[in-house]
Amino acid sequence: MVRAGRKATLTRATGTYTFDERLIGKNKKIVELAEIMREFIMGLDQSIEEVPKKFYVAYKISQNIACMEVRALNSF
Repeated sequence: MVRAGRKATLTRATGTYTFDERLIGKNKKIVELAEIMREFIMGLDQSIEEVPKKFYVAYKISQNIACMEVRALNSF
């Protein structure tokens, strides 16, 4: 394995993120929309798992069924 590859692997394995971190510094309307989407997706089935990643939040059962990237209001 290449040296940079090991570092990237370790970073991915040890990085932990939360849904709330994705909302920091975002417009109130964006936060409300993200929370509504989260509730809707999680309410579809009890087996759906929320998996926050570095830049987005994945929702999966055995594989991703939806991903949400929360952006600032002016970045659309």
